[in-house]
Amino acid sequence: MPDGIDWGVYPANLTRGTQVSSTYEGRYITMTAAELRTATAEGTAVKGYPCVFGLVADQMVGVCMTSGTLTDLISVDTEGIWNVSVTANDDDGGSLVSGGDLLYIGIGDGLVSKISNSVTHVPFGWALGSVPSADVEMIAVKVHGFPKCVGSPGGLNHVMGDLTDPIDLGTAGVTPISMHTSSGVMAGLGCKGISITHTMTADSPAGTVNGLIYLENNVGYGVVDAYAARMYTHINPGAAETVDSLMGLRLEVNVDNAGYTITQTDNVYGIHIRMRQSATSVLSGGGAGDLSFVGIMVDMAYIYTDNVYPSRGFFARMGGGGATYPGYGFSVQCESNNSLAAYHVCNRTSAVLPAVMLIDTETGRMENFLSFTNAATAENHTDILEAETSNVAPDYAIRVNLVGDAVVRYLHLHPLT
Repeated sequence: MPDGIDWGVYPANLTRGTQVSSTYEGRYITMTAAELRTATAEGTAVKGYPCVFGLVADQMVGVCMTSGTLTDLISVDTEGIWNVSVTANDDDGGSLVSGGDLLYIGIGDGLVSKISNSVTHVPFGWALGSVPSADVEMIAVKVHGFPKCVGSPGGLNHVMGDLTDPIDLGTAGVTPISMHTSSGVMAGLGCKGISITHTMTADSPAGTVNGLIYLENNVGYGVVDAYAARMYTHINPGAAETVDSLMGLRLEVNVDNAGYTITQTDNVYGIHIRMRQSATSVLSGGGAGDLSFVGIMVDMAYIYTDNVYPSRGFFARMGGGGATYPGYGFSVQCESNNSLAAYHVCNRTSAVLPAVMLIDTETGRMENFLSFTNAATAENHTDILEAETSNVAPDYAIRVNLVGDAVVRYLHLHPLT
């Protein structure tokens, strides 16, 4: 195994526990061995070994000045430069230790390394030597403890937990994590407050990637509103500016497997919303309107400026300039006899709604207002399209407007005879 490498004026490969720096008062702490952990075991102090102590909070570190177990009083030096055994690993495996690297000590094993998982490690000090990747060598270390926090200088991408030992963000405040970023002149993708990348390294036929961000909101009590996620984009530059687009949320799905086939057992969804209710739970309310399940709610009641072009609660862009294959801008699949209608429009105000449907034929051409499949098989009086000829005068009419035309027109409805 290669030797540790000298760094600066600090030689490597000296005797474990020999002090490199001078000693000053106020840095020694005395406790029982039961209150600390070394690489040997919890509750066992070995002279010259690094340790983590205050096992309830696991916040303090140092080097043992004496040896002992359980009720033995142990003196720990919390400062100085000491020769310490260092493992050249980080959260991802083997990683070269260089002079100045921040080192951590394992709460569970007492080993010093670059592993910065805030669940399992606390900061121990700084390397004053170099250790080849994955090696274990004795080098000088500037020992200095400081409070553990969620995260590390590596950012959130170095905070790791699991189902049995998750990261505890605390519950005392209403905002366990608060992040503020700022940016000046940007290009390309610009500023990312949180950037998460997940990479699969093998086929996983029975596994699911539950989103790069998985959110679950368990509401067990009465509350005004409950959100699993809420996003807010606010533009207020205080001067005239140019903006390409503003989005509260943007989602992209890219199927890019050129030259190969992906066999699907389900659709490709840009947004997939699933709503459930157990058979014995009941919803009730006393507010105005229909209080029910709503898959997508678009509230546009707070736009108080005429922006030249009409606002659109739902917009689907089809065709991609004629290069894509056929599709539907809006598709409804009904699978229950309890379905009332595929499309529901309701005007609950005293305002006059100019049209239930506005068809804009400014550019291009729309060949048919309605298109039916299997029209030739329409034989009975319950189909939406009936193979009937009626010579009876109409008794109802649906008013139709052609934009820009002052003539009033109707779709006439004839009674069945």
